[in-house]
Amino acid sequence: MIFNQIHLENFRVFKGRHSIPLVNDATQNAPVILFGGLNGSGKTSILTAIRLVLLGKRALSPNPTQKAYDEYLCAQINHAAKQQSEDITSVGLTITRNESFSDVEYLVIRSWSTTSPEELTLVIDGVVQKHLSKEQVEGFLIDLIPPGVADLFFFDGERIAELAEDDTGQYLKQAINKLLGVDVLQRLEDDLDIYIQKLSRDSASTKDLSQINELEALKEESLRQSYYFRQQADQLSIQLREREIKKNQLEEKIAVRGGAWARSRDEQKNKVSALIKEEAELKSLILSQLAGLYPISLANNFFEGLSSELEQELNVKQKSGFLVELDSAVEKAAQLISRKSTKNLPDDIVQALIREIKLLPDYQDLPDVQIDLSSSETSRLMEHIQLAKVSRDDVNQQLESLAATSECLENLSVNLQRAPSEEELVELYEKLNTINESIFRTKQSYISALSNAKIHTEKALELAKKLEKIYSKRGLDGLEQKARERALAAKAVLQKFVTNRIQKSIRQLEVYFSEAFSRLSRKKRKGFRATIDVNTFNVILIDSDGGEINRKSISAGEKQIFAFAMLDALANLSGKSLPLVIDTPLGRLDSEHRDNLVDKYFPIASNQVIVLSTDTEIDKQFYLQLAPHMSISYHIEYIEEANSSEITTGYFWNASEQGVLNAS
Repeated sequence: MIFNQIHLENFRVFKGRHSIPLVNDATQNAPVILFGGLNGSGKTSILTAIRLVLLGKRALSPNPTQKAYDEYLCAQINHAAKQQSEDITSVGLTITRNESFSDVEYLVIRSWSTTSPEELTLVIDGVVQKHLSKEQVEGFLIDLIPPGVADLFFFDGERIAELAEDDTGQYLKQAINKLLGVDVLQRLEDDLDIYIQKLSRDSASTKDLSQINELEALKEESLRQSYYFRQQADQLSIQLREREIKKNQLEEKIAVRGGAWARSRDEQKNKVSALIKEEAELKSLILSQLAGLYPISLANNFFEGLSSELEQELNVKQKSGFLVELDSAVEKAAQLISRKSTKNLPDDIVQALIREIKLLPDYQDLPDVQIDLSSSETSRLMEHIQLAKVSRDDVNQQLESLAATSECLENLSVNLQRAPSEEELVELYEKLNTINESIFRTKQSYISALSNAKIHTEKALELAKKLEKIYSKRGLDGLEQKARERALAAKAVLQKFVTNRIQKSIRQLEVYFSEAFSRLSRKKRKGFRATIDVNTFNVILIDSDGGEINRKSISAGEKQIFAFAMLDALANLSGKSLPLVIDTPLGRLDSEHRDNLVDKYFPIASNQVIVLSTDTEIDKQFYLQLAPHMSISYHIEYIEEANSSEITTGYFWNASEQGVLNAS
């Protein structure tokens, strides 16, 4: 993946529109793009824009409230533009990604203002993806930059400092958990705990009484909600009838005043009705798929890996079972030969035969079974994974059909909205359009209210059935105990899976980190290695003699190198190939460590490395050192008179005034 261009409009210190190219003919062999600027000029705005356009809410925190996010967006609007009521703000990023051996260009734009909510636009190879909702585009971006990955590729000096000074292992633990999606599995484990706790009661009678009270309360609440939504549906039904009457009255006026055009409109209306019905059916099909196995396909990589592990385990079980059967079969064969022959078959020949078979390559070093599902359970899970893929393909086809239908509907709607030359008809059609929109919204609300009423009614009936069983039946302790045992077993499997996944990842991380730290540190330590405690996530540095290196005693510069090495290792562990964006990376490093970063980190850290620096971090000496690996350099300067920063080609001492990038 390569970032082609950054687009800024009234964003932070950048007033007006700015487009910043990030590739040229030299980029392939020189991956570094250097931005130079004094503190407060707008370097951090570049990093913020990239994170915001790709992550949205996730750029703020893992789960921010909508209010907090809206306030954050408002705070990013250029102050001067806000004062002049020209506060339309946007950040955009053009990306090229290789897919199926060909390059695809994506343009992602987020735009908002003080009076309008955020809009998210996706353009693929120059075509605006109008059929995709904001949530679908966000889903695409999450697939592009999964949770836990962004902080490994887009970070600033503060992030490096936090990791450098953390000797508790908490930062690394959070990073690995986010990267592996362990937090999701832990939430599932917590849910199992809650379930087990609900099954645990002091006594059957106390339990029954408590459960009855709880179910009765839930049933009453469901009935109350059902009544509320039925009342709402009744009110909406009255509004719908009133608006339908107004619509008919308007159409009669238009028919009288519109002549032949009004008559042809009936045909258009029939087409629109058919398309609306088709659109509704497609949406229903898609929602049905989404409520089924489709969500499994969103974690395709995880379930592909799980399928592979299950297949391997099934193979191991079959081989292990064969070896057990082999021992018995050979022994029986020896006994049979002995009975039918005057000479007994020597035991050493029997044992030698068994050993020779066990020495076959397929039966050597069989790994331990970790997940240990039965063949039927494995088959069922594999079937679900395959069905999820089919569901994903169906949804994609249905989305294409929905897009085509919506486009036809939009075109017909445009035709319907064409106003005749008479001003009176124009006004009537505007009113008709408004009331049609109102009818559509009211119908949606009416359907939603009926649906909610149905859901709560069904829930009340379900609770009533549960209560009836409790009242009429006793002796469910055995079933409850079985459920508890299954929940505990599921929890144990889940814990084992998480532990094994973390252990495997940590072992690989140790290799990546040791290599990176040895490469970047100015002290060349032969035989250096690092170990990471799987429980505390504390990193222990081991020298060539096997002694532990006290992390508290290493210099501030080496701590920074430690942080860079760990970020590099985590990025490798993620398996993602993304551009690297680093803001003010060299503040605490001495010259030797800067040499190592300039020579051995920036040129190879990624296919594209965007460095945001001050003139004291990358000065003339380091600029010349970095130049062979640099394809583009920019200078960012804040212009007081314009209340905006300006971007020019070049660096501090060779910036070109002719190279101003401001588009407007």
